[in-house]
Amino acid sequence: MIIYTIPVGEVIKFTILLTRIGGIMAFMPFFNSLNVPVSTRIAFVLGLSWLLYPVLSPALKVPALGLGSMTVLIGGELLIGLLIGLISRFLFVGFELAGQLLGFQMGFSMINAIDPQTQVQTTVLSVSQSLLGLLVFLGLDGHHWLITAVCESFIYLAPLKLHLPSSVSGALLQLSGEMFVIGFKLAAPVLVVLTLTDVIFAIIGRAAPQVQIMIIGLPLKNILGFFLLSISFYFVPIFVSQYLTTLHGRITALLHLLVLK
Repeated sequence: MIIYTIPVGEVIKFTILLTRIGGIMAFMPFFNSLNVPVSTRIAFVLGLSWLLYPVLSPALKVPALGLGSMTVLIGGELLIGLLIGLISRFLFVGFELAGQLLGFQMGFSMINAIDPQTQVQTTVLSVSQSLLGLLVFLGLDGHHWLITAVCESFIYLAPLKLHLPSSVSGALLQLSGEMFVIGFKLAAPVLVVLTLTDVIFAIIGRAAPQVQIMIIGLPLKNILGFFLLSISFYFVPIFVSQYLTTLHGRITALLHLLVLK
């Protein structure tokens, strides 16, 4: 009878990889959707960890650990993964915010739908913008970028090197502000034109009170808003591509900040 033995060190390495990847995927859109069965998510994380293990295993240096040290190690790896996933999530929250702003300005704030990813009731444009962000992210090979970020995170921040200085909270707060910047940038072209349209309608209403501005203005704003929104779709991939480039540097800077000196 052949007995196969697996070294304990290799099991620990795989557990480290599995934990960090699981933390990152916890914030990824579609993957963290309630429509995706838990068994499918677990299988995906296990499969991705298994594929990356031969590549990252030689770089993982883990000494012999007791139960307490192992618990701290797993907790630290989960925290690192959650931080990377949270920062990556800001892009998609920015798309949702842009949809909220556009829906309010175009008169769709009262028309709600169930978000298929989060099962939360939100505006129609917020759902459409969220799905647009996901499609653009996948179309630009964002999933490849995510795998690269996982691999590089082990280079910049090795296991048992996690350190949480007081400056981390400030850095995260600054990064979280990016989702508002993203939302306003995505919605700005349409918002500016629609705001100017409101000003023009207000002037017409004052100059010619007999004109039914409310009856005429809302359909015109809807048509104009969708027309401008369709034009802005052309520039969304360019914007997301530039953001992913800068996001790589920000995640790297955060990992350097977390390294135990």
